[in-house]
Amino acid sequence: MPSGLDELCAEFREARDGRDCVFNVLVNIAECRGLYGLASHGFNDCKARVYGTWDPEGTEVSKIHSKTSTPFFNFVCKLSYVGQPYKFLSSSIIIEIQHDRGILPAKNIGILQVGVLDVFHSSGHKIPLQWFAINDIASDEPAIPTGYVRMNVIINNMDEPGAVQDDVPEEERSRCELLEIPRLHNFITATGVYNIIFKVYQARNLRKVDETWGSDPFIKIVIPTGENQTDTKASDLNPTWNQQLQIPVYEPIFCDLLALQLWNQNIAGNHVVAEHVFSWKDVFSRQDYYKQPRWFDLFALPDKGIMERTAEKVQSITRKVGEFVGNRQFKMIASKICSGFGSGSYEEPSVYCGRVLLSIEIEDREGSKAQPSLALTEMKPKDCKLFQDVKQKVFFRFQVFHGQGLNVPAVGMGQNCYAQVELEVGRKSCATKLKSEQKGLFEWYQAVELEDDIPYDDQLWPWLDTDYEEGYFPSDLIDSAFPPVWIKVYRCSGLLDTIGGSKLTR
Repeated sequence: MPSGLDELCAEFREARDGRDCVFNVLVNIAECRGLYGLASHGFNDCKARVYGTWDPEGTEVSKIHSKTSTPFFNFVCKLSYVGQPYKFLSSSIIIEIQHDRGILPAKNIGILQVGVLDVFHSSGHKIPLQWFAINDIASDEPAIPTGYVRMNVIINNMDEPGAVQDDVPEEERSRCELLEIPRLHNFITATGVYNIIFKVYQARNLRKVDETWGSDPFIKIVIPTGENQTDTKASDLNPTWNQQLQIPVYEPIFCDLLALQLWNQNIAGNHVVAEHVFSWKDVFSRQDYYKQPRWFDLFALPDKGIMERTAEKVQSITRKVGEFVGNRQFKMIASKICSGFGSGSYEEPSVYCGRVLLSIEIEDREGSKAQPSLALTEMKPKDCKLFQDVKQKVFFRFQVFHGQGLNVPAVGMGQNCYAQVELEVGRKSCATKLKSEQKGLFEWYQAVELEDDIPYDDQLWPWLDTDYEEGYFPSDLIDSAFPPVWIKVYRCSGLLDTIGGSKLTR
């Protein structure tokens, strides 16, 4: 299929009698959604950079939007070209969304390349306001979008009417359009525009992050087209939010994931404590189920060991050095060396970090004129009184008798080694005394008592008098989110234990 480049060049040469042509390119970047986070706080200090390949020095840069993954740029820029039409029509317009790092060079979040000829062949020499996917072409997976940008492009020839136009009409800016991106994979999609609403009521038995202050938790919802979060509850392991989080969803793919994350706010930087993942297909197909408030367990994310973190830092430094010197062999050798740093251990998110009570609703915005948007709304008390978590005390009594076959040497490094058993229910734990091996056995013969606050369950089974005779537990103790019980056996050094007796010596 001919591109029409030669025909257009001949047309302009004939109309201008071979003289230079003058073109204006107007680029309007309205907003971005779902940008990949590069900063330590999970967001970006975003800015947009626009230039044409005919003049890379003629760059237009927007202002910086701090700590966000959904910047509303509302940025209009104009690029000009004076010269022969062939160079202009065979060029491209580059839109880069970057993370600003102050005095350090900015990092590219994603890049979008729009051909001038494609815009010129469009109706009215313009691409209307719509969504485009941006990609990081330097990454290991260049085909996976790192965000979405809503923008339009207009090309004006100085000989055409409307050449002084420098803004987008208001009716075009406010028009609701679907996300239109090329299909990178043949996934089934739920076409349309939706609002997904998370009603976060409360959390119980959260993980204690800091020994002094406990935890400053907040809930963050992360989806491919945006993210939102609740307020922070200071020093509270059983917080009550009663807040409604609304996030827009554009033409979702059924395999998209919705992450419910528990974060801890810290002066040194926020970090993720635990996570629960939903799929869009499950939530969309079982809307009646998720509309009812339910308890969802949270489990800790796998923690990288010191060797693995060191390997990542060394790989990052050597990769930058290799790119600077331009030596591919240097990067390959450094990568092989760093591969030996791995710890070789297998970790999984199996540490219970509490639970959260919430419901999920999906609102269809297909016929609505108003644009969906992020929102954080306080729910009314009358909507939350049905979910007051009435607690009851439950006592656990563990009797530890003896152990056999434990991998604890009798003598090591000149001092005796001991074994210790720790019992943990929820966030409370208690340990036995230290015992050394005597005739092949570790004899404790000790009782450990723990108490925990167990909420009543909303879904009680039918209770009969005959259940007592069959040995069942009472129904008010049957909870769908009952915290797990952990039995841990530690090998302790006798010398270090007499110094401090802390868990670090085990």
